[in-house]
Amino acid sequence: MIRSTFIVLILAAGFQLGAALLPVDPNAFFTVPGKPLRLKFKGSAGNAAPQAGLTAFSGQKYGTVRLVPLGGEFVFERKEGLPAGYYTLTVDGAKFGLLVQEAYPGEPDFFFGIDCFFSWNEITHSEMYEALKLLRRYGVAAVRDRFEWSAIQKDPRVYLFRNRYDENRRLYPRAGVRLLDVHHGAPDWAHPNLPRFPEQLQAASVFWMTLGANWSSCWNAVETWNEPEGGFGANLPADQMMPGAKAMRYGLYHAAPAVKLGAAGFTSIAPSGNYHRTAAKNGLLDNADFVSFHTYGDAESLITLTRQYREWLAANGKSGMPLRLTEVSRVAWDNFRTGEESLKIAAELAMQAAVGRAVGLEQLYFFAYYELKEGNKTFGFLAPDRTPRLSFAAFLQSVRRLGHTRYAGKLRTGNRMIRSARVYTGDRGCVTVLETAGGGTFAPPYPVCRVEGLDGRVIAGNADGSVPLPDPVVYLLSDTVPEELLDTGTPENRLAALAGLPAPDRTPPSPLVLFPHPDFQAISRYSSAGGYTIAAGTPVPVGLDIWNLSAEAQEAELSVDTGLMLVAGEAA
Repeated sequence: MIRSTFIVLILAAGFQLGAALLPVDPNAFFTVPGKPLRLKFKGSAGNAAPQAGLTAFSGQKYGTVRLVPLGGEFVFERKEGLPAGYYTLTVDGAKFGLLVQEAYPGEPDFFFGIDCFFSWNEITHSEMYEALKLLRRYGVAAVRDRFEWSAIQKDPRVYLFRNRYDENRRLYPRAGVRLLDVHHGAPDWAHPNLPRFPEQLQAASVFWMTLGANWSSCWNAVETWNEPEGGFGANLPADQMMPGAKAMRYGLYHAAPAVKLGAAGFTSIAPSGNYHRTAAKNGLLDNADFVSFHTYGDAESLITLTRQYREWLAANGKSGMPLRLTEVSRVAWDNFRTGEESLKIAAELAMQAAVGRAVGLEQLYFFAYYELKEGNKTFGFLAPDRTPRLSFAAFLQSVRRLGHTRYAGKLRTGNRMIRSARVYTGDRGCVTVLETAGGGTFAPPYPVCRVEGLDGRVIAGNADGSVPLPDPVVYLLSDTVPEELLDTGTPENRLAALAGLPAPDRTPPSPLVLFPHPDFQAISRYSSAGGYTIAAGTPVPVGLDIWNLSAEAQEAELSVDTGLMLVAGEAA
């Protein structure tokens, strides 16, 4: 989704437009239930004794208190702590999010991740480490980051590993967080004729061998590219992306064989088009361990998109190949200025997590941890002052309740206030995720141990055993859900079954890579979606480089099958 090579993604620590008082330590706004609160603010207050009001997401108000001046700072203190949930602290007119949630019990589920782009943020080394530890504490064990090849090898003769990229990657294993890295671009010297994609394949292969030898202990996986059929691919057809992807595969396979390679960070377009078809014909799926794609649509549309990817994989003999959703989110068009918009986005993210788990995705990365603006669009789990938004509380509730579960089916509710009711089973019992119209009640036809809201707070049941539905997403926790109450023939069930098929065998990459070089001057136009458009009867010279990435001579047989005239008057 990020639309420029390098941009400043967040503002200085504690910055909030129009806020005079700012948090001294934003990490203090992430706490656990019952722990005494001590929140410090710095800056100039509107009056000598600023007031603070605390409000729960449920609407409950905890009164107004005056902050205590202390050594040039102002202190908000609540010794009895708070129950789990999301809160808003209004201080001298400015609003700050406060997340109260228990630490994740046990080993985190690898399924849940966040696109943090830490290496492109204006944060210190220690701030990044603290952020990783906080994510790990709440059960997020996977992070997506990005790097530029040119930052490591701007000059083809020199590798520079004493830089921000290298230092940041050393933090991931220390914090116990697994890293999915994203390859962004290539240095100018590596693509003298093409925009974006590398042409010097021997150098590309050696680069990935070198990088794999240095960073393999930090990586869980690397994506071939980011949105290659979009702007990051310079609108080139897939045959121009694939040679560099094969060189990358060859280098990584020999230097870091345990690191998985993902193809290829696709945008949210359907995989039935020309780009995916050309990429597959050129060996994309033979040179990858999983397929990754993005979507910013509603949760239900993810079912269709996943089905289309499964059909594409099956058509290419890769039915069981894992799918990872490496960017997923919803856009805030008004910078989260209204509570209604924040609630809508938080609920949509919770449902994206629920559907992603149901359709059998191997992993899901939400976009994005820090605030990011793209024109009039705003993303981010954290506000510019780095305190949490409601969407972060909703995401972590998904992590807590859907971690280490599998989709069982849909509960038949017969309740018009419930739009969907998906049931998940795991070692800790069953979780039913209710997507509601907001309001009304529901009488579960089985015993429920606990009811929780969108933000993780406990919702008290009614005396008659029914459950209030105050939030757009409500979680029911139970020991079991009787199978006869479930519809197990849903599209999600079918997709989860396909995801359970054995993954394709991993085959060694070939050292031989073909690189076609069409004469772009003779082509009237080209595009990633439409391929090449050539005037009728026009001979089109196509230069074909044959690269040998190994140190040994290789034998090869080359055949050409085309209806085009390769030279004037000849088509064979």
